[in-house]
Amino acid sequence: VITPDLSNHYFSEISRHIENIAYENGYIVLFGSSDDSPAKFASVVETFLRDGVCGLIVTPCEGVSETLCSAIAFGIPVVLMNRDIDSVDNAGKVFLDNDLAIRMCLDFLHDKGYNTVAMISDDAIISTQIIREKSFVKHIEADGREALLAKVPSTYDPSCYTKTVAQMKKAGVDAILIPKGYLALHVFKAVKELGYRIPEDFALIGFDGGVTYELVTPSISQVDQSTKETAEVSFNMLCEMIQDAHSARTVLLKPTIKEGDST
Repeated sequence: VITPDLSNHYFSEISRHIENIAYENGYIVLFGSSDDSPAKFASVVETFLRDGVCGLIVTPCEGVSETLCSAIAFGIPVVLMNRDIDSVDNAGKVFLDNDLAIRMCLDFLHDKGYNTVAMISDDAIISTQIIREKSFVKHIEADGREALLAKVPSTYDPSCYTKTVAQMKKAGVDAILIPKGYLALHVFKAVKELGYRIPEDFALIGFDGGVTYELVTPSISQVDQSTKETAEVSFNMLCEMIQDAHSARTVLLKPTIKEGDST
């Protein structure tokens, strides 16, 4: 199993679930972090293949398609979990239905009485994040409104967040959707530092914040993807592929919204 960062609560929970399920089915799991580095990802894959693994569950980063295609050509079943790479064929794929998640967020905020929703993202090139950004623009424009999507540098700069939030306030924004876990905490901090109130001045809703979203005051509403379900579906698919390489398929998992005090 290769994830971007095993210390990230989302990936650590999934990894723990995979380890438990694998043990129950007679497998031992090796874990590695890529730090979203193609070179490190390739090194970890190479090490695992030398160790004789019979399959890979990976959350890929940009620039690893050649590594994965080589593993697949070598006869190693691969399941892409959480992120996609279009150029990798014959791999199993387990993703959240991100388009549905964005639609659910917009409907949820509208039902709560928020009229002008913006998105704050960063400039990281991650397939999941890009899909969420495109879905946001698509659904907002389909509703006949202007899509307000702001991007800050992926290298954290607090001033960029405060400047962006201030611009959102001037534009009449009353709710902010954040497509990636820890970004919501940076936006939360910027809103507080500017003296605005949550949810009176801004409602906030993020993705996959887990318990960290529950520990701040007010707690942050979030789109929740079951880590246990993700682990089970990914592991079971890999086992099927080990037995039959032609069983690779794509599964979209249904999102839920866990409401906090920020909406």
